Amino acid sequence: MKVYLAGPMRGKPDENRTAFEVGAKALRGRGHLVFSPIENSTPEGGLRAAMASDLNWICLCADVVVLLDGWEDSLGASAEYATAGAIGIPTYCLHEFLDLK
Repeated sequence: MKVYLAGPMRGKPDENRTAFEVGAKALRGRGHLVFSPIENSTPEGGLRAAMASDLNWICLCADVVVLLDGWEDSLGASAEYATAGAIGIPTYCLHEFLDLK
């Protein structure tokens, strides 16, 4: 399954890298293809280019969006969640998804 991993980054120490790495490792360990924005950032284009890339991947590739703890307080992760909902892609918190699959 193609999984987009969403969570808070801005304002977090080291952009919440550890949570993204742990989540991606758990998902990949279950055989999923994972797009993690912490691994796919586009610094030359800044935030707008990064969001465009992330939302594009959700719209064109993702089977599911999996959410890290604290996503509700993140503008970016909230936009990713809303985009998934708007186009009918299921969303799960990480622990819920790992229990299901």
